[in-house]
Amino acid sequence: MTTDQGGNLSEQEAESKRQELRSMSQEERIRHARELSAELRAQRRAEGTAPAAPRASAEAPTAPTQAPTTEGAAPTAAAPTRLARAAQRPPAREERLTEPPMVAPEPGGVFDIFQQVLPGVEMTAAQMHSDVNIYVKREDLLRVMQTAKEDERLAFDYLRSISGVDQIERGLEVVYHLYSFKHGHSVAIRTITPEEDARVPSMTPLWQGANWHERELTELFGIECDGHPDPRPLLTEEGLGYILRRSYPLADIEEWQEDLLVEVSQGEGQS
Repeated sequence: MTTDQGGNLSEQEAESKRQELRSMSQEERIRHARELSAELRAQRRAEGTAPAAPRASAEAPTAPTQAPTTEGAAPTAAAPTRLARAAQRPPAREERLTEPPMVAPEPGGVFDIFQQVLPGVEMTAAQMHSDVNIYVKREDLLRVMQTAKEDERLAFDYLRSISGVDQIERGLEVVYHLYSFKHGHSVAIRTITPEEDARVPSMTPLWQGANWHERELTELFGIECDGHPDPRPLLTEEGLGYILRRSYPLADIEEWQEDLLVEVSQGEGQS
């Protein structure tokens, strides 16, 4: 491989590198990019231009040094270095990678009201960071949402957002975030729909703000909203597929990404 004095590839070598990259499969390109990136980082660390990121250590950090003081003044401890602060952090716990345990909502809250006004509906609930999450069956969803809007004890007059979640084996989840300006309480209503029959009733007749949220839900996850007045796509090109599903394939590496790989490759010729 030939480079100029600045370590850059010649145009002929760069074009040859692009052709080589185009002949690779997607998996080979990704593996190649990772290998080059790792080699470049190792080379920069060896040259002292990119120090390795600090790692937490089980050893106790060294005591901070004291700055020079004038006579009669109290000594001031120097601020701990970034490495010392990193050493004081607790190590990452493996359980953080798992789902948090279900925590029951506090009694007397919004979930109790739902149970009172919908005694025949099967529901479970969990307290999350900000809202109580209520899980309902798809066949009960419309009844639950109508009650949430129309019952004066709930009075959820504002639909904050609608979110989709691909839960893989469990199916596609739809999450409705509601708020009541009258009572000042909030809730998230969640339901699961199977991927082979991905549909839920439209909430646009209840909240007009659901219109565009549901269009995005259909466009990005393929979840049909029965009764929606205008289910046209909003964001993506026709025929692109449901790009937020986990089963959606990775896109091919584009030309600008090829150029980036060529730039990473230039690090091999720098010494």
